Amino acid sequence: MSDHHHYKHTIHREHIHHGWDNALAPKLKIAPGEIIQFETLDASSGQLNKSSTAADLAKLDLGLVNPVTGPVYIDGAQPGDALKVTVLSFRPSGWGWTGNIPVLDCLQTNFQMHICTIGITILPQLCR
Repeated sequence: MSDHHHYKHTIHREHIHHGWDNALAPKLKIAPGEIIQFETLDASSGQLNKSSTAADLAKLDLGLVNPVTGPVYIDGAQPGDALKVTVLSFRPSGWGWTGNIPVLDCLQTNFQMHICTIGITILPQLCR
């Protein structure tokens, strides 16, 4: 699939952190309206892959889950401002996973730990 957008800036998948922290220095400073390409990791920060099993899920380092890419400083933005973000395109990796993780799951008393890998189908209109 070709990418029809011209990206002046890219924040790469290596520029992640684990947790919201406004003390972190911006990875990028931009003017309003500039286009950024974000490369992201899955919720496991790459600890799981399409051949992972329930045993791998049990070894998941929970300190590395839900990575955040950035932060981005936008010239003129002030604390409390609402920012409009438009997603111009989305390119999936081709697979995904879900799992019941007892320490994170409110249903932990009802289910044992399992992992399920899935193929992802994305509607064509999202992949422009």
